[in-house]
Parts: sequence; structure tokens; C-alpha cells
Amino acid sequence: MFEMICLKNILCYTLLGGILAFAACKTSKRVVHPHQLPEPTVPPAPQVFACGFKAAVFEGKLPCFGNDCGEHGAPMTTIQFYENKTVVKVQRSSTTQMTVAGTWTIDDQCLITVSNPNGIKTEYYRYQSNSVRKLSDAKTVYNGAFKDQYILHYKN
Repeated sequence: MFEMICLKNILCYTLLGGILAFAACKTSKRVVHPHQLPEPTVPPAPQVFACGFKAAVFEGKLPCFGNDCGEHGAPMTTIQFYENKTVVKVQRSSTTQMTVAGTWTIDDQCLITVSNPNGIKTEYYRYQSNSVRKLSDAKTVYNGAFKDQYILHYKN
């Protein structure tokens, strides 16, 4: 009888061990292996031009006179300078929007020259830490009561 109990226990333990071994083999095949994550790509640092200028968006309300103002006074002006030396200028009021594309250059004196594609109109700006100041056609700072309002501030 003792032999029978021992034999049953050995048989039970053997059977139980086999089941556990089988279960371990089956579940180990189902283990989800972590996917290889792609290497993060670091965007290139923005290109720095003369005077520390970086292509960016500048915005503000510039004084305007005559036909430049339209019906609703000084429009909001947004200028987007791109690293590929293209520029988009948007002037918008409460009812209208005008968009002009062109190209830009900056020299070592921080003078930014903006030209539209047909070459009809050229505008001048001077870059000053985080802002650009619109200059006259003579490339000088405007005089008069509005001289401090010709500044577009860094928006990004």
C-alpha cells in the first residue's frame, strides 16, 4: 500500500511537472518581445544668418498712409522669413487680407532687403534682437511721431 501511495505521488508529481514544463514552453512562445523603437531624429538647428538673424515670423501693426491702409486703418502685418531665402508678407484687416511673396537677403550691417518676384517693390528692414524695424526707401529709420511704431516683433 505504501508503495502504491508513493507510486501515485511520483506519478502525480511527474505529471504535474510535465504540465508545468509544457505550459512554460507554450507561454514563453507567446511572450511579446518589445519592438525596436526607431532612433529619434533630431531636427537640424536653425540656420543663423548675419547678426544672429534666424528665419522666423515677425508681426505687428505698421503705420500706413494712403492706399497702403485700405479702408480700415493700419492692418496687422505678418512677415515669415524662410531659411531658403523666401519670404511671405501678409497684411490683414478685419475684412481684407493681402499676401505678397518674395525673397530676402541680409547683410553684415543687419539690413534685410525684401524683394517681390517681379522686382517692382523693394522693402528694407533692420534686424534688432528679436524684432525687425521697417526702414524708408532710403534705408533709414523713419522720422516723426510714428518712428517707434515701425517695428515687427518676433512671434514664434
